[in-house]
Amino acid sequence: MVVRSLLSPSVTLRWRSFGLLNSLPGAGKFFSTTTSTNNTSPTVRVWWDSACPLCMREINFMKRLDQSHHKRIDFVDIRRDTEAVEACPISTQDLIQRFHAQRISTPHEHRDSLNEQQPILSGAAAFALMWTELPAPLRWVGLAAQRSPLILRVAEKSYVWFLKHLRPTLQRWVTRYDRAPR
Repeated sequence: MVVRSLLSPSVTLRWRSFGLLNSLPGAGKFFSTTTSTNNTSPTVRVWWDSACPLCMREINFMKRLDQSHHKRIDFVDIRRDTEAVEACPISTQDLIQRFHAQRISTPHEHRDSLNEQQPILSGAAAFALMWTELPAPLRWVGLAAQRSPLILRVAEKSYVWFLKHLRPTLQRWVTRYDRAPR
């Protein structure tokens, strides 16, 4: 599988085993759920699961960072925004299993075609894309991961390990904490 660099379309990277990219027809035709009070339109769309307590905490933190930065991320809740999920070429089950993000083409960008489909990224590549729209130091981490295949490969392996070994335990802890009387 060939993955195009997010920063330079002329640079291509070969990643076959990590599943970092889901480039599917119709990937750019989704509904926006972001309501912005300023004139900045979102440049990245993120799909997340509100039924996951760990995801809920992380996305709420990312939303606060995005609010204070420029509201550049369109957060799509796959449990509540059924229209956007139905329009997404990735199945709901796959959206639940891994983190997904996509750069959104905006009219002010100079591209060959405004209808050009942007790939849907998953895992570490999706996190790196989201982080590039947040304030430093997350922005720096995202840019470093996008520019270095080695950093992205290590981040992806770490993400897969986290999903398999650490997430179930953290989910149980967060659920117990949320249910505990205060």
